[in-house]
Amino acid sequence: MSHLGYQNVDVEMLATLVSRGRLDLSRSISDVVSLEDVRVGIEKLDPGGQPDPNLGEAVSPLTGRVALLTGASGGIGKGIAHALADEGVDLFLTYGRHGDDAEEVAVYARGEGRRVVVASADLTDPTAPARLVAQANDELGGVDILVANAGTADIKGWQNIDLESWNTTLAINLTAPFLLTQQVLPTMVEKRFGRVLFISSIAGLNGGVVGAHYAASKAGLHGLMHIWRHGWRPTASP
Repeated sequence: MSHLGYQNVDVEMLATLVSRGRLDLSRSISDVVSLEDVRVGIEKLDPGGQPDPNLGEAVSPLTGRVALLTGASGGIGKGIAHALADEGVDLFLTYGRHGDDAEEVAVYARGEGRRVVVASADLTDPTAPARLVAQANDELGGVDILVANAGTADIKGWQNIDLESWNTTLAINLTAPFLLTQQVLPTMVEKRFGRVLFISSIAGLNGGVVGAHYAASKAGLHGLMHIWRHGWRPTASP
């Protein structure tokens, strides 16, 4: 399984993150890489790919895998979607408000020969993750790669954070990634293959400037990934 955390994204880190998920948990993503950086990074995923006997080209080890990507209409989401499509990955893309942007990504991926499904999702709804994973399983097959990329950042001083802002931020940034991972892990364990990517922030390590609710949500992602890094196998209930 993938274990990660992230600081300023560089090409080698992104390549490792998407391909193998072997990232140092002391790091945290805090910036957006350009689409070209993403594409170049993914091209470095596995230079030892097997050649296609028909085309004489290297075949990505991710070809034919299925990725569920939330927040596919934003900058990071678009970059990751393009890169995965270039690697032969079929995509289940979700968006919150900007459906046209998500469809634009889908057009690109379909042009690369990928199967693509686009779905809207309100990730403040705790029933949405299970519904999304079920739809992805039904339409594309079991999810091999989860990229819990959707996030929200509502800039407020600690004294101005009301319960609604707190709950919304935690629901999208922390609870949804947890519930999505909870849904996809059993199939990944059964297949003996899986990649889980959380998009954190430097705020999860030093508090940042957005607010206490945002910092808490991003710090929580690190805690979750530590748990799954060392204990992703199912355990019996007491």
